[in-house]
Amino acid sequence: MNYTELRTQVSNYLNRQDISDEQMDVFIDNAEAELNRTIRHRKMVKRSTASISSHFTTLPTDWLEAVNVQLNTDPISLLRQVTLETADQYRENNGDVTGTPAFYAIVGETLELVPRPSSAVDLELTYYAKIPSLSATNLTNWLIEEYPDLYLYAVAKQACVFLMDDERLTTYAALYTSQVNALKDEQERVKFAGGSLTVKRRTYGGGSSRTVVYRTT
Repeated sequence: MNYTELRTQVSNYLNRQDISDEQMDVFIDNAEAELNRTIRHRKMVKRSTASISSHFTTLPTDWLEAVNVQLNTDPISLLRQVTLETADQYRENNGDVTGTPAFYAIVGETLELVPRPSSAVDLELTYYAKIPSLSATNLTNWLIEEYPDLYLYAVAKQACVFLMDDERLTTYAALYTSQVNALKDEQERVKFAGGSLTVKRRTYGGGSSRTVVYRTT
């Protein structure tokens, strides 16, 4: 299934051929926003690198959550995430000296290095990226190819909210939740099959910005 077929299937499942193209796109956008909040899958993991010499660097535009942040030194230096308050306290306690970063904090759409680098460092981010949005110019993505039923139920649920169709909303909400849980179970099996457990990093909010161009692989 692709973007065009998804729109047709949602109309067919709801038996509503009167949904405008513009409104259907809103349903798809809302469904993708919920999916980005709900699921974490191995195919969402991306890696970006940048040479950083400043205090802040702008996160990739498709950033959702950190998996790993490191300096590509020899040996590699893993950075530990701290809260914004902890980062501020570190700078205050150490006179805002420069040096080799050992920590980072997420500040809105930026990543703050602590301490501020004394020279350019090669920063590598491994992170969960947003699901590529479907549109007339992007007809498919990995999620709709592998989990077309999940996509269908997600969009149908959003349509039922708008249409105030409570009976069908209950049905599609239950189907959506069931498929999300199945995806999560599948991901857990893949994550831990034949490997060891690792600590998951967490992200925090805030706000400030500075632009750096990332090379994405």
